[in-house]
Amino acid sequence: MEDELWEHDGPVVITIHPSVVHGFDFSEEAVGFVLTVDPHIVFSLGGGDAHSDIFSPLFLRPMAIDLAREPELRERMEAMLRLLIAESAAPRTGHALMLEWLARSVMLLLARLEADHRSAELSGRGEFELFSRFRTLVEAHFKEQWQVGVYADKLRVTSSRLNRLCLKLSGQSAFDFAQQRLILEACRKLTYVPSGVATIAYELGFQDPAYFSRLFKRHMGITPKQYRRTNMLE
Repeated sequence: MEDELWEHDGPVVITIHPSVVHGFDFSEEAVGFVLTVDPHIVFSLGGGDAHSDIFSPLFLRPMAIDLAREPELRERMEAMLRLLIAESAAPRTGHALMLEWLARSVMLLLARLEADHRSAELSGRGEFELFSRFRTLVEAHFKEQWQVGVYADKLRVTSSRLNRLCLKLSGQSAFDFAQQRLILEACRKLTYVPSGVATIAYELGFQDPAYFSRLFKRHMGITPKQYRRTNMLE
């Protein structure tokens, strides 16, 4: 592909704009189809430009589209390509139109798949960015012990969406994620700060040191004093 060597195992579809210098070297066991289409058919429907953008993303750059996880789509495409071959071998009335429709149908299935991939990629980036913003807020405000609704309001999302996002990317609810950061800070202070347990509890935003001790034990399995003692022994 131009000055690059591509190597792929099937099932895969490779799309190439006619302006790109390319060549193929198929293995002996390779089975598949090569579909060459007039650019005017690809980028113009019915003589107009209304739908040209549908196929354009397939040819902005050479692409290798993996079909391993798309068995149904692969079967539909292969069926259309076999019909195209049969039509080429036995021309009948409307021959050129049938070839054009079949070729466009194959490309439309590919265009839909590529659009789904782009949408998922953009969604994934957006989710990661939102989670990063949430994590930054937690880092800045965990001692204030904000409710999930406060974090959600700051991020301009609903609490349920924030929880779904956290479960997806961290395996924890938004509340548990913030609590875990609080407990992590408690462990750090118990290890490195000589203050009493009650003082540490107040520094972490707890009004009741006894509640802090119960919460700590729920997360760590031991009391703050036991944790400090064990950690000091180490």
